[in-house]
Amino acid sequence: MAHEDGANLPGVLIVEDNAPLRQVLAVFLKKEGCRVLEVEDGPGAIDAFRREADVSLILLDWNLPGMSGDKVYDELLRIRNGFLAVVMSGSPPAEVARAFAGHRISRFVQKPFRPQTIAGMVRLLLADGEPSNTRNSDETARSADCG
Repeated sequence: MAHEDGANLPGVLIVEDNAPLRQVLAVFLKKEGCRVLEVEDGPGAIDAFRREADVSLILLDWNLPGMSGDKVYDELLRIRNGFLAVVMSGSPPAEVARAFAGHRISRFVQKPFRPQTIAGMVRLLLADGEPSNTRNSDETARSADCG
């Protein structure tokens, strides 16, 4: 994503229905040099992902109103692959792991968490640059292991 000064900034899409959490995450990610898009639900995520071709990473809440995070992820993959995905949830990790079985996510983060932790994780994932949804199935199983 282009910045006013011409520098390319990595695009991060935050999909979180808790507005205060979403806003705090956005502040921390902007400090990390990311261009941030914020949406509160699955349909908003799908629309933003269609409009913004240069989203590199998605922070995805699993417990979204109307459409679960795993269903949102499926829809995003129908649009394109080659992006990183971090799933966030306050639900038990085993429950989230079952919902995302077969999905290629980069990381799972248990709520509550510190926004600084997410910002650092995003920085490292973007520096590595390997999209989670292009890995082989053995790597996928390890990445999605929430236990």
